[in-house]
Amino acid sequence: RANYNEKLKSEYNNCNTFDNLYSSENQKLQNIKKKLDLKNKEKNQLSSDVGNLNGLNDEKKTSNEIKTYNVSLQSDSETKGKLDSDMKNCKKDITRLEGVVNKINKYKRNCKILDEYGSWLKNTFNKNLEEIEKQVASGINTRLNYEFMNLFKQFIDNDEQTAGIDAQFNPIIKHNGEEQPIKNLSGGEKTSAGLAYRFAFNTVYQEFSYGRKLDMLILDEPTYGFDTNQTKKFIEIMENINSEQIIIVSHNPDLADIADNMFKLEKIQDTSLDPEAYVSRITE
Repeated sequence: RANYNEKLKSEYNNCNTFDNLYSSENQKLQNIKKKLDLKNKEKNQLSSDVGNLNGLNDEKKTSNEIKTYNVSLQSDSETKGKLDSDMKNCKKDITRLEGVVNKINKYKRNCKILDEYGSWLKNTFNKNLEEIEKQVASGINTRLNYEFMNLFKQFIDNDEQTAGIDAQFNPIIKHNGEEQPIKNLSGGEKTSAGLAYRFAFNTVYQEFSYGRKLDMLILDEPTYGFDTNQTKKFIEIMENINSEQIIIVSHNPDLADIADNMFKLEKIQDTSLDPEAYVSRITE
């Protein structure tokens, strides 16, 4: 929609430009037509004058009159020739300007059609699309809230603490109904909230992605701050996570039971390395 709106704005500017050009060219056309009418009147008058001069009786002319009439006749003939040339050029200009005006009128008709499309997009399509987006977002929010609430409860089995999602999809933790800032939670509670939100998001994304899926999860120290009971709950929850591959970085040896492959690394000169390139196959 953003790209189309930019294009629409550009076309509107073009329409305004052509409106101004149309007014200018049309005024030129009208001026030339007036000039042509004036030239036609002058031409007709000259033709009449030339006819009158030619119709005089030579016998009644004095030599001076004949000379004067001949000069006048020659001058009027030259002026008539110039007018004929000017009129020919005027007609060429009229033909050219009429072609420009016709093109502008055609473009203006296209602009009108574009304006109708733009009005439909703005007043009908965009509003309907926004309403659809709101409904889809509301459905996703409801589903994410349900998954996050249940997963958090599995990590923190305490009726005094509840979890949910606000309208902006931010996680909310409450204690006895009163919201708690995330920064005030304990280490284990922060980890539980983070994992619950991440796992809930993974589940909802799989449901609403329409064919696209997350095929990998990377968890860095996922049991940080957990006691033994919470670690067991984490392992139980991991068994039900829908992901083709999960990479866990951890110092907790209890997580080895849920791994298919394990890489043991040691810190050598501030760098984590596998000095013997040792890979232990946990399960076949």
